[in-house]
Amino acid sequence: MKIVHAITCLLRAGAEENTIQTCNAQAALGHETVLVYGREVDAATLAKVSPAVRTVHVDRMVRPISPLDDVMAVAQLTKVFRTL
Repeated sequence: MKIVHAITCLLRAGAEENTIQTCNAQAALGHETVLVYGREVDAATLAKVSPAVRTVHVDRMVRPISPLDDVMAVAQLTKVFRTL
């Protein structure tokens, strides 16, 4: 099964840790797992993602509401999802 997770930030927080653990577990079970993440990234947190999980950076996906970034993020996400 192909599973895609999308998260705006990959910082040191609960939601990010939960998402990474879920991705890693799904990949370990043999699923094609993809993690799509936004602009804010902590390198140490990103390093916790298993090599079996494909990662995709969407630079316009940001946490604070930003009409221009939000429209651009939807366009980027649409392209990513069509590619996948």
